[in-house]
Amino acid sequence: MKTCHKVGRYRKSKLLGLSGLEYNSYCCFNSPLSRILQVQIRQQLNMGWGSAKHPDCSGITPDTLQTVDWNRIDFGEWLALLKLQNKLPEINKITLKQMNLETLTGQESRLDFDRQREDSRKRLESRYHEITPSQINSYHNIKSDTLRHKLPLIRK
Repeated sequence: MKTCHKVGRYRKSKLLGLSGLEYNSYCCFNSPLSRILQVQIRQQLNMGWGSAKHPDCSGITPDTLQTVDWNRIDFGEWLALLKLQNKLPEINKITLKQMNLETLTGQESRLDFDRQREDSRKRLESRYHEITPSQINSYHNIKSDTLRHKLPLIRK
C-alpha cells in the first residue's frame, strides 16, 4: 500500500548475545500521501525517525506544518500513484497550473465523491485539534511498546 517508511533494523539477542533475532522497524501512516509528506517534511526540517529499536512515528503538528517550504515538497510519487489508479487527469501545462492541495486532496479532487471533502491540511488540523504533541508521542510510544511485547493496547 506504500503507507510505511522503514526506519531501520536491529538485533535482539536471546542468550548472552550468542543468537538473536533481527527486527525491521517501520513507521506506518493512514495513506501513501501521509507517508510521503512525513518523509519529505522530516528530511526538510532535519527531524529524525528515532532509532530502529525505538522509532519516532509521531505526527506533524499544525505549527510544524507552517514552517514547511511547500515549494520544496515533491509530489511526484503521489501524482504517479494517482495516475496508476486513474484518479488523475492527463497532465499538461493547464492541469499542472491547476494542481494544488485542494484540487489533489479536497473538494475539487477526484477523491471527493460527495462534494464535502476537506483538503488534507484541514483534515489533519481537525484531527489534532486540542491534542498536544506530548500526548501524541505518549500514545505512539505506548502503541509501539505494546506491539513489541504483544500486549493488549490500553488507551488512557
